[in-house]
Amino acid sequence: MGHLPVVRALLSLEDGAETSLEAGADASLPSLSEEAAVSLALVDVEGNTALHYAAASDVGKAGSVLPCAQLLARLRVELLTALNAAGLAPADLAIVCRNSQIAEALLEAIPS
Repeated sequence: MGHLPVVRALLSLEDGAETSLEAGADASLPSLSEEAAVSLALVDVEGNTALHYAAASDVGKAGSVLPCAQLLARLRVELLTALNAAGLAPADLAIVCRNSQIAEALLEAIPS
């Protein structure tokens, strides 16, 4: 739903953690607990990760879920290319859901 403080709390991150993809690769991220790292990689029965859900969120059209999607992508970069059962990566799903801001940010974040 775009509540970044809640996402941080659930992942046990410090309140001031950098969330912008534009900050670059040298921006330090707090380390995740083992539980939090595993929870980000969990998938539902359709193969969707937390990043898929953020990408598909209607809230994303207003831009409020964008910082959450960016944080998830920076914490677990492999989520950017995780395919769900429909064969869609999070950026693909954002495009299908017409969340252009999120799609653009996720596509730019995929390592070359």
